[in-house]
Amino acid sequence: MWTDDFLLAYNTSNWEDLAGVFAAYVKAADTAPMKQLYDANYSPASDNSFAMSLATECTDASWAKSWGPWLNATVKSNKQAPFASWADTWFVAPCESWKAPAQKPAVVNGAKSPSMLMVLDTTLDPSTTYAGSLAVRKLFPKAVLVESGATPAGSATAASCSPGLSIAEYLGYGILPARVKGNTADLKCPANALPNPTAAAPARRTPRPPRSWRRPTRPVCDP
Repeated sequence: MWTDDFLLAYNTSNWEDLAGVFAAYVKAADTAPMKQLYDANYSPASDNSFAMSLATECTDASWAKSWGPWLNATVKSNKQAPFASWADTWFVAPCESWKAPAQKPAVVNGAKSPSMLMVLDTTLDPSTTYAGSLAVRKLFPKAVLVESGATPAGSATAASCSPGLSIAEYLGYGILPARVKGNTADLKCPANALPNPTAAAPARRTPRPPRSWRRPTRPVCDP
């Protein structure tokens, strides 16, 4: 429960709530907020979505069928990203023994795709890598990439540069930001400022449960 709760820190907008959970435990040995947070984000009903996620991921690529490559890749990753490396590995570990065969990668040609694709990403998101988003942008020459800071968080609301505004214009009017030259995002929007750990926290009885979170995955594929 402790590990799963703190993996919610994947989204910086959850940090203040998690600080409240941690403080309640450290200062008063109160585990109720921790349990509340867990129940709000990890319902037993999520098993169906996890199963479908695994069914997709385990057949999208060829995964190592022995534990050695998994162990080596995770130990290496953990040195650089200890926050979630092992959690990622255990989440997709069933792919090591998944019975359904892996599929061959689809051949995608986005050159003839109309100008209607918008990609949204952050530069340090471990689940949907920025490099992957740049690759999609390159694969679809008419697509645009909107960048909203370094990590998953609530985006800045300035009208001049807001992912939320871009999404609203896209869905409401079919308007996309202009595509720029080079291997880069077409619109770069700042994320909200990170919480100030020294600021006085507003009084509240229990931490507000963060939004539901899906654990990111890091494939361990056959070389």
